[in-house]
Amino acid sequence: MQTRMAIVETNLGSVVSSIDSLRKSGENAFYFVMGTVVISFSIYDDCVERKTKEDVEAVEKRVMANIEAVEKRVMAEIKQTQGDVKKVNETVSEIKGSVDTLIQLLQDRKD
Repeated sequence: MQTRMAIVETNLGSVVSSIDSLRKSGENAFYFVMGTVVISFSIYDDCVERKTKEDVEAVEKRVMANIEAVEKRVMAEIKQTQGDVKKVNETVSEIKGSVDTLIQLLQDRKD
């Protein structure tokens, strides 16, 4: 028994089409959507033997580990983006303050 995982980073408009194309590519697939990331897990057999409880548990553990890894990556990217947004907001505030000061100086000079 093997697992196959596909991670497709996409925009929100094509999440559904990504899931449809992933669904066509594998049997017994599970799909997770986290923001703009679509994760597909496919479980398939290379031979015709029955899956034992241990095989299923091993696959479940690998799938959960993969999900947790992707969740951590997505959360790290979100935190990085939040930090970037905060820095941009601070820079915009500084620029606004400088522009306000410049306008005040120009008005004082005009008077």
